[in-house]
Amino acid sequence: MAPPGADEAKARDAEIEVELTRLAAGSRGVVVRVESAFADAERLQALGLCEGRQVEVLRAGDPLIVKVHGSRFGLAAARASGIRVRLERSAAEPRG
Repeated sequence: MAPPGADEAKARDAEIEVELTRLAAGSRGVVVRVESAFADAERLQALGLCEGRQVEVLRAGDPLIVKVHGSRFGLAAARASGIRVRLERSAAEPRG
């Protein structure tokens, strides 16, 4: 398994979806899909982790610590691997 953050540059350029577990600390993305068992998906939604929501990785690894809608919580890597995000471009990066 590649280290967290290894796919970020490619994802930013191609605007593709990546697993939440692939992001490095300090990265932000927008949730585009949650692939999880029904009970897990309901719990993640209750925490605010749902499609269209911005998520920031505060700590990579297992558990992954994320910030969503002002709340911080930990996710086991196994659960976070089913969450797909589109990386956000920073304000400093040119769009193209």
